[in-house]
This record gives sequence, C-alpha cells and structure tokens, in this order.
Amino acid sequence: MARTLDGERPSLVTLYFQEVDHVGHVDGPDSREVLEAATHLDAALGQLLDGITRLGLSDRTDIIVVSDHGMTKHTDDMMIFLDDAADPKTMNVISTGELLQAGAQTEGIGGLRTTDAVYGALHGKLPHLAIYRGNEVPTHYHYRGDPHIAAIVGIPDEGWMVTTREQEARRRPDADARRGEHGYDPAIRAMHGLFVAAGPHVRRKASSWRPFRTFTSTISSARSCI
Repeated sequence: MARTLDGERPSLVTLYFQEVDHVGHVDGPDSREVLEAATHLDAALGQLLDGITRLGLSDRTDIIVVSDHGMTKHTDDMMIFLDDAADPKTMNVISTGELLQAGAQTEGIGGLRTTDAVYGALHGKLPHLAIYRGNEVPTHYHYRGDPHIAAIVGIPDEGWMVTTREQEARRRPDADARRGEHGYDPAIRAMHGLFVAAGPHVRRKASSWRPFRTFTSTISSARSCI
C-alpha cells in the first residue's frame, strides 16, 4: 500500500473503475459486454485483495465497493427534440441530454426574452419531458434554490434524452452508440446504486441494510460480506 511523504500509510485510499460505466453507455445495461466488464472489475478487485493479504494488512483494512448511480436502457428513437416546440436559437440552451437547462435569450433579434416566455414555449409541448422553473423543481431532486441552477429545468422520462436537430447533425458518424444512460429521477429503481462492505470493522451481525440515500443515488442493494 502507498505511503505518504512523511512515511505514514493513508487512512483512506480511493480507486475508480470506469469500464462498467463506459460499456453500459455504449452497449446497454443488460448487454453481454457489461457482464464482461463486470468480470474484469471482479478480477481487479481480486488483485487488490491479494495485495492486501500479501502485505499482511487484512486485519486492519476494510473494503467498500460503491457505485455512484445505476443505468437504464436507451435507444436512438428515445430522443426529445427541442425544435419540435420552439427554435432552440431563440433561447439560451445551457445543457441537454438527461437534464435540460435553459434560460431567456438576452441577445440577438427574435429571442425569448423572459423566463416566462421560455417556460410557455416548452411547458407541456414535448412528450416525455417535464418542464419546471428553476425554483419549482420537485423537492426530492434536491435541485433548487441555488443561483447556479438554470431558470428553466427539463427532466426527461426514464431512458429519454433531450437534444436539438443541430446537435444530432453534428454527431460524428463513428461516435459511440448510445444504449444506456443515467441521471434520471433517483426514485427509479434502475438509477439505484450498490454498496458492498467487508472487513474487520464492518458490523458482523447484519448481512444487509435497508435502502439509503447518498448524494447522487439511492442505494437499494447494501450488503455486508463477512
């Protein structure tokens, strides 16, 4: 295990394995490729545990494996085009994808000059997309009351993505496929994460816990592996 500059072993070491997430986006959460990626992750964790054992640290090291989100299926026909409600150039489109953020267009000619105008142009106009004013986003998202949140927020249904025709036209022909996405309502089961803990300091009397919330996800599968 690594040591700090003063020769002390750190009390916390973090690692991030991105393969399962990447493959889930490209091939989908239920694909054979995701199972292969999970197998690679399992092998990497095995190497980590073997190293801890060789160093004689098993009696003082706890291992926690956690995912920061889930993944759900997406197909190319699950796209929401802003153009079907209003010209995107008449508003300030800040972000698209699994979360729309937009605001009034304060420059140029013919733009939607107020938040109410943008809201009126989009609200109820696009299937599979719920439009909110920034201070009216449902409380369970924990996404309101901050100046960095856009004046208009759009939340797609599970698996759907927001885009514009111009964005799709710019998409490279050799771009990765889009078969899995995340970032949707945390109440959706497919968005739930995973939490697995093992080690000498993990409570031994419980083999599992009830689901609990993290900053970005609901943990619906929590287990103590003792």
